[in-house]
Amino acid sequence: AEYMGVTQLFQFSIESLVMAASSTAAAVSMPSLVATAMAQPPRFERVSVQGWTVTTAKGGMLNSKQAEEMSEAIGLPDLPEMVFGQNVIRFEHTESGFMFEFNARDALALVSKEVGDIKVAASEKWMETCNIAKAKDVVEPFDWTFSTPYRGTCAREASVTETAAIDTELLRRQDPILLFEEVVFFEDELADHGASTLVGKVRVMPTCFFALLRLTVRVDGVLNRVYDTRVFHRFGDAVVVREFQGREAMVADVQARLGPTATAIFFADTERLIPHLTRVVYAADAFALEGVGAPVS
Repeated sequence: AEYMGVTQLFQFSIESLVMAASSTAAAVSMPSLVATAMAQPPRFERVSVQGWTVTTAKGGMLNSKQAEEMSEAIGLPDLPEMVFGQNVIRFEHTESGFMFEFNARDALALVSKEVGDIKVAASEKWMETCNIAKAKDVVEPFDWTFSTPYRGTCAREASVTETAAIDTELLRRQDPILLFEEVVFFEDELADHGASTLVGKVRVMPTCFFALLRLTVRVDGVLNRVYDTRVFHRFGDAVVVREFQGREAMVADVQARLGPTATAIFFADTERLIPHLTRVVYAADAFALEGVGAPVS
């Protein structure tokens, strides 16, 4: 594999959490390589190492016709303002036939068609302070924050392995980087009252690969939410590890704890904000690679 002259390392934080047996309800069946034809071909980056091929694709955002087709196909009344339907981060293992990917269509397909719990409180507060037609139109039919619990698209159900964990020490090593890419899947400004984004980052080294898919939701003055999906594989192991964690907090609660330091700039800085959000969900599982020895503890 050709080495790329990339030295960036993206930030990641792994909590010292107990690995939990989790359902894979938020994963959808494979394959779903987005079928909508785009006007411009995407730009591909690819690296093959240790029997794996890791691919990223980055293209333009959907036009109005493509957005309408996707909206109808997934049953979502409205889509984010910018959806990058060609964009993909994909992992393929030759020996086992395993394939896993992140893409926008499958992520948006899991956006709730209902609004409940904390979303209701945020919606009501938002609508008290604005007269945006879009807010009034979409607040009832579906989750207008696009808070998808998407954890990736896989070829089969994950076999739960409680002993599998992300090797954080290996990730901290200053190994050569074979591939580093950041891929945006969707963005929406929530009618100028915040932001909702889904962005993936992938890093491939000679010893392993690591990916982070992050959903960031900010409803200004109301709510902050971060959903992180981390995927890790150490080459030679028989499993691919996945962790999912959701954190959120109402702005008023954070302001009550932090006082004057909780400014608008602070709430827009996701890395600074995350430690002050409450963990609301955590799940960990591992995909077993058929024919690749025994799982490593």
